[in-house]
Amino acid sequence: MNKIKLNGIAGRPSTGGNGRIRTIDEFRRKISFNVRISRRNGTRLDGIILRVEGENIIVASPLEERVNINDVTEARVLA
Repeated sequence: MNKIKLNGIAGRPSTGGNGRIRTIDEFRRKISFNVRISRRNGTRLDGIILRVEGENIIVASPLEERVNINDVTEARVLA
């Protein structure tokens, strides 16, 4: 299996990263995306995507919140 090289914070030993991942589980543990999700009812949710279960996106912001994919009008990855 090929190793994937990580750049940025995830690849630095000082942040707990070793710069390489071998499995999808390692990827999920090391990579997180800050996102802003806009919903049909006009509310916005800023947080980190924890996981996707079927049609639901689980977002931590600061509590764990479940968002149905059909309610999302826009999703943006924040820098």
